[in-house]
Amino acid sequence: MIEQPASVSARALLIALLTRQSCVWRAHFPPPRGREQLWQEISDNLYNKILEPMWWCCRGPKPVTMLEKDSLYWLCVLAEEPTPAAIELWILSAKFRYKKLTGCSLAEETDKFLSVCFMDFAAINKMYNSHKRQR
Repeated sequence: MIEQPASVSARALLIALLTRQSCVWRAHFPPPRGREQLWQEISDNLYNKILEPMWWCCRGPKPVTMLEKDSLYWLCVLAEEPTPAAIELWILSAKFRYKKLTGCSLAEETDKFLSVCFMDFAAINKMYNSHKRQR
């Protein structure tokens, strides 16, 4: 089976996670007109409070406790098998965690962006793990 190359935004997310420079990733998602400040805050919070912690959670040892819904590890497990159901569950959990960590709710209009984030994360996680196994 030929593996599809990661999207440009997925590669930017990988670079951002490895260098801890979110501006590389954020540059691939232009803000909606008139919402530049809000968009920067949302993308910064999403990167710093969800995507980056997920990345490091995937790199560490597996937890020895039960899998808890809406935990970072739950988000990582969902990203391992990117099915349509996993995408929906991930979006709901990411929105829940975002609200819990920031006190602000994400509107339904962010679902498409969250879906792209999920697919990008799943792609780079798979790519990273496959390269790690080849060593």
